[in-house]
Amino acid sequence: MPNTRVVPLPPSKSSAFRSWVTIHNSISIEAPPITVITTVLDTETWPEWNLFNPTATIYHSEKPKSDSATLKSLFSRPGFLAPGTKFSESHSNDKSSSSRARSVENLEIEIIEEIGQTGYRIVWRLLGWSNWLMRSRRIHEFTESGRGTSYNCWTELGGLLSWLLMWTSAAGKLKESFDQTFDSLKQYIERRASPESITGAKR
Repeated sequence: MPNTRVVPLPPSKSSAFRSWVTIHNSISIEAPPITVITTVLDTETWPEWNLFNPTATIYHSEKPKSDSATLKSLFSRPGFLAPGTKFSESHSNDKSSSSRARSVENLEIEIIEEIGQTGYRIVWRLLGWSNWLMRSRRIHEFTESGRGTSYNCWTELGGLLSWLLMWTSAAGKLKESFDQTFDSLKQYIERRASPESITGAKR
């Protein structure tokens, strides 16, 4: 199961963003980093694995610039998130991805970049809230590790509402929802990469 705990971000990552709460999630997935980030960027796959945000609607996109031929190829695909993309995502706190969405939030992709030789980073931020009330961003990192990918994500929360999350059961429920989604992503990717699924696809 994923390991989720409240941890501080390194100063190099958190200095430009004042947050009161940081939730860290991590999981190992037996697939290359490019496979994992491709799945996360492809919003058309979200209904199949994303228990917390089962749907996303892209309402603004830009022609992104990247020195990476691999990332440029991903950015050009329909339904894929890219730098400058603004999108709405539905939220569900239920364990089933087929459950009715409970709320909708707007977000913007700030960064999608390569890190190291085979790793990747995504940063997106919350839109539409006053900074004093709620500000949030998520940093996703996909790095090669052992037989696959180490996927780490830091969710930073600031503003008045972040204090309420910290001192109520809401923070625990949020961490649990992220746990479930990380585990669902792992199962989705590893099931599709398994020899059994490949054999079944050929029949």
